[in-house]
Amino acid sequence: MKTVGEVLKDSRVEHAYSIHDIEQGTKIRAKFVEAIEADDFSKLPSLSYAKGFVKNYSDFLGLDSDKILAFFRRQTNETPKSSLLPKGMEEPLNRSLLQLTPGRFIALIIIGLVSLFLLYLGFQYRALQQPPTLIIDFSN
Repeated sequence: MKTVGEVLKDSRVEHAYSIHDIEQGTKIRAKFVEAIEADDFSKLPSLSYAKGFVKNYSDFLGLDSDKILAFFRRQTNETPKSSLLPKGMEEPLNRSLLQLTPGRFIALIIIGLVSLFLLYLGFQYRALQQPPTLIIDFSN
């Protein structure tokens, strides 16, 4: 059974493309193209990048990217994050206590402005309730 790298390399050779041509056409670095053709996905940034690279590479060669990605999924072992924890455990871990949403941001701005206004009113009230200061000048 052929691997993803072998299928892509055979198709590239069949179309008489060089690795430089693939790099120019897909904007995938040559070292990553070579890693894909060698089925060495550990040299790629992540499996998500590898999926995107394989899809773009197969589309550029005119191959059915869905079939190539199916071969890719069979060939790699990607563990989904949800399978690492028991069901129901990942949701509380993903929830942040301090999420700043647009609604909360607007509420904080309004609360801040109201607080400043009330503080200003408090100082003004206090200034009105105090007797005026008396200055006696004995210089005459």
